[in-house]
Amino acid sequence: MTQHVPVLLYHSIGTSGHDGLAPWEVSPDVFAGHLRYLDAHDYTVLPLATFARGLRAERSSLPPRPVVITFDDGYANFTTAASLLVSAGVPATLFVPTAAVGGTSSWLPGPAGDEPLLSWSAIADLDAAGIEIGAHARHHVALDELSRATIQEEVQCSKRDLEEQLGHEVTGFAYPFGYSDGRVRRAVAGAGYGYACAVKDSLSGPNDDRYALARLFVPPEPDLVRFGRVLEHGTRRYRKRERAITKAWRTWRRARRLTSSTSR
Repeated sequence: MTQHVPVLLYHSIGTSGHDGLAPWEVSPDVFAGHLRYLDAHDYTVLPLATFARGLRAERSSLPPRPVVITFDDGYANFTTAASLLVSAGVPATLFVPTAAVGGTSSWLPGPAGDEPLLSWSAIADLDAAGIEIGAHARHHVALDELSRATIQEEVQCSKRDLEEQLGHEVTGFAYPFGYSDGRVRRAVAGAGYGYACAVKDSLSGPNDDRYALARLFVPPEPDLVRFGRVLEHGTRRYRKRERAITKAWRTWRRARRLTSSTSR
């Protein structure tokens, strides 16, 4: 693969109005506009599995304007997005934290933490409709802060949970919060997943690690000009403040982890 490809990351497709969910919530109307934009500008939406398999191909078999669509967390309102996707004949991948299925988004602050998640029956219906289902660990936790044994349990059991419920192999994984390290990525590969998604706020390219595919947060605003620029260039230029906050947060997390490990 020689092209740089936008792998889009969505979360909630709704209008809850919760402050804690606002950065990750795109309204159904905005999402429908994104699908129309992709069609009008001759993008070809690829299944994530197809893209991941072609990542290291010497001669790209990808179409001229490829894009991939993914969703994290498994919010119950994904059924709205799924209806639009299926109607448009557009493939997508949904990553779910299996221990939270049928519950609420407890990892989010405030009222957003009560946002309902899909049930197993709804996930099975989505799978039958052609939506790829992938694992988002068992619990929506930062895997790189866990012990090696707990990491193994999170990635292996989430695969087993999905395969038992869906009746077929599951090959895709996405890191909760986008956090991973070498231990986490090795555990995911060792568990039998074929590929895994990170975040990175950049286009995915030929040098991507198959177990750390770059994705782009999709801006929630109804600005199709900005959406088009994100498809072409990624989101780094639009997320300077967010990147500064993320860098500070990452530094704090690593310091906390080191302190915790030395105190054991």
